[in-house]
Amino acid sequence: MKSGSKRTAYTHNEKLLLATLVDKHKNLLEDKKNDADTVQQKQQEWERIAVEYNAQATMINVRRTAAQLKKLWNNLKYRKATTELRHQRLLTGGGPEPSDQGDPVMEAVSIAAPHAHLILPCPWDSTGVYESTYGEVPPLVSDSEIQYHHVVVDNEPKECHPSTSGIGNTAKYTDDAPKTTTTMTNPTAVVKTESGITSKHCSRVTEMLGLVTKEINLRVQTMEKRLEQEREVHILRMRIAEEQRLTVIAAQKKAEAEAELAMHKCSTN
Repeated sequence: MKSGSKRTAYTHNEKLLLATLVDKHKNLLEDKKNDADTVQQKQQEWERIAVEYNAQATMINVRRTAAQLKKLWNNLKYRKATTELRHQRLLTGGGPEPSDQGDPVMEAVSIAAPHAHLILPCPWDSTGVYESTYGEVPPLVSDSEIQYHHVVVDNEPKECHPSTSGIGNTAKYTDDAPKTTTTMTNPTAVVKTESGITSKHCSRVTEMLGLVTKEINLRVQTMEKRLEQEREVHILRMRIAEEQRLTVIAAQKKAEAEAELAMHKCSTN
C-alpha cells in the first residue's frame, strides 16, 4: 500500500472510518483547551489514530499521516458547520424538497463533534408560508354569534313642523305617518351567513392540514434516513472491532508459536 499524497482523494469509506475513530477519542480531541500540555496530548492522540487508521488495510487505499488525517477531520467539521444544507431543511413549507439524501459521513461527524452544528431560526415553516399567502385564519364563529337582523323601512318621510312655543325650543317631529315593516330577504347584507363563514374557514383549515401533513411526512423521512445512517455507522464499527479482534488473535498465535519454537530449541540443545 502506497503512502498518500496531497492529490490522493479520500474515499467515502475512508472518511467514515476516520469519523468513527475520532469518535473513540473525541473527549480529548474535541476539548477546547489549547494549553501546551493539551496540544501535545492531542498530537499524540492523532498519532494513535493514524496507526489505527493505517491498520485497516481492507478499508483504505492509501496510508495517511497524522497531519493529513487531522486536516481531513477539520475539513469535515467545517463542512458540517456550513449553513446552506441546514437552512434548506428548514424550508419545509414551500418550494421543492431538498435534494440532499443524507450522508453517513456527516452523521458520523455529528456524533463525534456535536458542537459543529449551527442552527438558524427560520420563520418560513408551513404556518408562515400559509399566513403570508392567505392571511391569518379567522376564528371560529358559533351559532349564537350569527344574528339575522330585521330592518324597519318607513314608506313615508317624517314631517318637520316648527315649534309654536317661541325661539329656542327644538322642533317637534310628528310620527303619525303609517309605517311598513319590511324584512330583508338577504340577511348577508347585514352579517355574513353561518354557511359562508364555515365554508371559507373549512377551506383554509383543509389547506393548513395539507401543509402540516406534508411537513410531518418530511420529518418522518428525515428520521428514517437518520436511522439508516446510524445503522451503517454501527455496521462499520462492528467491522473495525472484528478486524481488531482477528489482529489480536493472530498476534497471540504468532507469539505462542515463537515461544514454542524457542522452547523446542532449548530442549534440543
